Amino acid sequence: MPSKDEIKTARQACRQDAVGQGLKGQARKDSVKSCLQQKYPILAKRKTCHDEGTTKGLEKKALRDFVKQCVAAG
Repeated sequence: MPSKDEIKTARQACRQDAVGQGLKGQARKDSVKSCLQQKYPILAKRKTCHDEGTTKGLEKKALRDFVKQCVAAG
């Protein structure tokens, strides 16, 4: 799992790329999100697992446990 600083640095680089392409608004947000997911696929998997657990109504510890198990299985 990347550290918060690594993610922050990657996000800044992705933002600069999006601005360099002249993207604004939702297009820029989508570009940054896609860029981060390509650099750190584990974050995309974790988000998918978290959303799935939330849909199942899991909260707090149960949700954390579910996400850990889901990511490990993927």
